[in-house]
Amino acid sequence: MTADLALSSHRPGTGKRDGELLSAVPARRAGTPADVAACASFLASERAGYVTGSTLYVDGGLAA
Repeated sequence: MTADLALSSHRPGTGKRDGELLSAVPARRAGTPADVAACASFLASERAGYVTGSTLYVDGGLAA
């Protein structure tokens, strides 16, 4: 099985249990690799030049 097939064999939010889990997330959706990439891109940019010693959760508001 290739990595692509393994990643595409399950779509978050399609099963009953997934719906229960997603209902606990304030954003009401599963996070994506693009969500994490956007965070990483921001932290690597000049715009984050004053951000130090912080933990930035990319969790759709779950930790709030």
